[in-house]
Amino acid sequence: METALHFPTTIFSGGESGAERAALDFAVELKVFHGGYCAKGRVAEDGKVPERYDLREAASTEYAERLWLNVSQADATAIFDGLPSARRRPETVLAVAACKRCRQPFMVFSAFPHEEMEMREFRSFVRAYRPSVLYITGNSESQLRGTYSHVKSVLMATVSSMGILPRQASVQNLAANEAGRYLHYPGGIAS
Repeated sequence: METALHFPTTIFSGGESGAERAALDFAVELKVFHGGYCAKGRVAEDGKVPERYDLREAASTEYAERLWLNVSQADATAIFDGLPSARRRPETVLAVAACKRCRQPFMVFSAFPHEEMEMREFRSFVRAYRPSVLYITGNSESQLRGTYSHVKSVLMATVSSMGILPRQASVQNLAANEAGRYLHYPGGIAS
């Protein structure tokens, strides 16, 4: 069984609907530290990114800016695209380019709606790279309906398969914070 120490201690997200919002709700629910950069004015396709998420505002509403801020401050990036590589969305292409520029490990998950397959791939990715800070991005809900529930289910199934319970996740994060591993993003704690 996987130990809690192999799961990221901080989840970064840009706060958009879909994959990014699922990552934030997952982090809040499991009391995993969270942070990242959202668009200026907390603008999102469904209105505003809720204040309950501990996100900083980028200087503009441009996707490329907040993407770069999030990628460059994380240890690895998980991109939930949901489409075959021949049909990748422009945001995925940009995210992959940013990861390559930062020489950062990344993985594009495109097995939507196959949760079991993506859970195994995600768990392998986390085990292989052991990021402390993981940036999770991907489709917004308008780009691919069902993205939010799919990504949240994949994340929950992953921690369940690793034997991590919500209480263990918060204890793991407190220990990481005391060890100074959480200093990538001052102020990025779950509410």
